[in-house]
Amino acid sequence: MLHSQSCQSGMESSDAGLNTFLSHANISGHPITASQCVASVLDVNITTALRLIEDFERLAIVKETTGYKRNRIFSFDPYIKLFR
Repeated sequence: MLHSQSCQSGMESSDAGLNTFLSHANISGHPITASQCVASVLDVNITTALRLIEDFERLAIVKETTGYKRNRIFSFDPYIKLFR
């Protein structure tokens, strides 16, 4: 379930990129997130967040779950599969 407060992580730097994004999802206990949350957590614009997410999709780190072109939701599929 997407948690609205998960966007408010307090992370200040976008230098860590992948590690910040992954640790945020795992530490907060919310392995499902939206691109807007990624942008907020990394303190970057939405375009940058979407590029990062696209890279993660190519690496099979995240999976888009809605099938929509806008307001997409992404899951950390490998992490979620640990609990199936």
